[in-house]
Amino acid sequence: MVSQVFKNLPAEKQAAIIDASIDEFSEFGFENASTNRIVQKVGIAKGSLFKYFGSKEDLYFFLIDEVLKQFMSEMLKKKGSLSDDIFQRFIEIIEISFELYFMNPRFFRFFMVLTDNTNQALMGRFIKTYGMDSDAVKYFYSMMMGVHEDNLRMDLQASFKVIGWMMSGLKMDLNRNLNAGSDIEKLREDYMSAINLAFDALKNGMLKEKK
Repeated sequence: MVSQVFKNLPAEKQAAIIDASIDEFSEFGFENASTNRIVQKVGIAKGSLFKYFGSKEDLYFFLIDEVLKQFMSEMLKKKGSLSDDIFQRFIEIIEISFELYFMNPRFFRFFMVLTDNTNQALMGRFIKTYGMDSDAVKYFYSMMMGVHEDNLRMDLQASFKVIGWMMSGLKMDLNRNLNAGSDIEKLREDYMSAINLAFDALKNGMLKEKK
């Protein structure tokens, strides 16, 4: 996917190419991202970029790997201190995501738009690479192991799916606000409030008890 030629570049040059590429894909998505703009921003020949990565798609998946590595690295640091309550565990993982934003806003924005791609061929490769049998997904599930299951009405995997469906809608709102340039601290506060409200509804239901 990535050539040894790229790996042999000075760290500063690698970082410049990665940052410019992440900015481009985050702003324009895969379909509308331009390798011309990337090379112009970095100041390299277009042929050099494709010598490093082979194709625009290979570059995109290299960036996904880089972002996931950083995210999982941050998760690993906190693994031993995570709550055994399933809802609190998700909240803590979301907090780690926001910490990733403050550490590297570029990576966070790219991470947030990954699943918004509608290119079927690209999504096919994404699912094949990062699907249920991938190391990334297995690692995520390992991060969720150890939560209490005896108080759940469905099995753990089904519970993950239900929470995931709910969070996908909140993620869309978060993306819209990020793209609109909303203040990240205010956005974080509002997003966490929405998450807590949604989790309360999942735990306790939406209907009042009959008197």
